[in-house]
This record gives sequence, C-alpha cells and structure tokens, in this order.
Amino acid sequence: MLSINGTQKGKQSIETRYYLSNITNGTDYSNCVRQHWGIESMHWLLDVIFKEDKSCIRKENEPENAALLRKISLNVLKIDTKFDKENGVRPYSYKCKRYKAALDTKCIHGCFRYSNGSI
Repeated sequence: MLSINGTQKGKQSIETRYYLSNITNGTDYSNCVRQHWGIESMHWLLDVIFKEDKSCIRKENEPENAALLRKISLNVLKIDTKFDKENGVRPYSYKCKRYKAALDTKCIHGCFRYSNGSI
C-alpha cells in the first residue's frame, strides 16, 4: 500500500494505491513505481498513434525493425512544425499528421522540408 499526500487547487488530498511487491521500504517502493510509469509514458505516444501494443509482428528481427520505423516516423511527425501556433493555425495532432501523410505524399515531403535538414 502506498499513500500519497498532496494539494490540488488548494485542497488537501490523500490517495491510497495498492501494489503487490516484496519491497518493504516506502522510499524504494516510490522510486520503483516512478521508474515504471516513466517508461510507460515514453511508450504512450507510440501506442496511441501506431497501436504498438496491438502489433502482431513476432517473427525474427521484424519486431525490432518495425519499432525502429515507428520511432523514426514519430520523430518526423514531431519535427513537422509547419502548422504550429506561430502561423496562427491550431497544431495538428500526431494522429492527424500521420493520416494526412498516408493520404498525400506531398505531406511527407513537407515534413522533411520543414525539418531543416536534421533528418
């Protein structure tokens, strides 16, 4: 059991979370939980945009190759700032950018063009 005390919007709150583990020290336990969720949050975008957790790729080196291509694709989408707030347009979500790129190859070329040659 892990109790978290905090203040949100001026209100004091106590949240209790239950985990199964053989770690008895509260500080070590908190660090372990934080590390786990740090890793999960890194993979969240890949799962939301590319449905990485639902992938059926299992043979030989294919999972590693597909993961690498997904990460490269995500980086290209992150670099594309053509539609950011600076231009007065609401920025597109990564899902929307991916969809546009799938429908129009000019969009892909645009992503690379606006990357300032950093790819």
